[in-house]
Amino acid sequence: MISFSPKHEFVVKLADPGLSIDYNVNDVPWIPLEDYGNLNDSRNNPKADIWAYATTLWQIFSRGTSPLDVLHSHADMMNYFRSGNRLGKTIECHELPAIYNLMLLGWDFDPDKRPLTQIICSILVDMSK
Repeated sequence: MISFSPKHEFVVKLADPGLSIDYNVNDVPWIPLEDYGNLNDSRNNPKADIWAYATTLWQIFSRGTSPLDVLHSHADMMNYFRSGNRLGKTIECHELPAIYNLMLLGWDFDPDKRPLTQIICSILVDMSK
């Protein structure tokens, strides 16, 4: 969702933290490492939204493949990500390496190094030129 704040600032929201359902282990690919202790900590965390966005991009560019199809259990996935691994480059990303680089930025181990939503929008606009 894209909107403007009362101060006329550009606001981009990539996820809906107001969902009434709790996250579970099947949601692990969309939840950042720092929230593995309590999966629901991701609800109101904009840095977690960026991780989720990167995973959603991967899913789009893998033609709807679920990350859970690649790493069969949530425990495997948690260990895989904690070890510094990330989901692999899809065939479609070989043609668009900038998209995969954007995913990697979103999956940064350090939440403060993940790009802000406005930066993501700028990157995508630049890619479209």
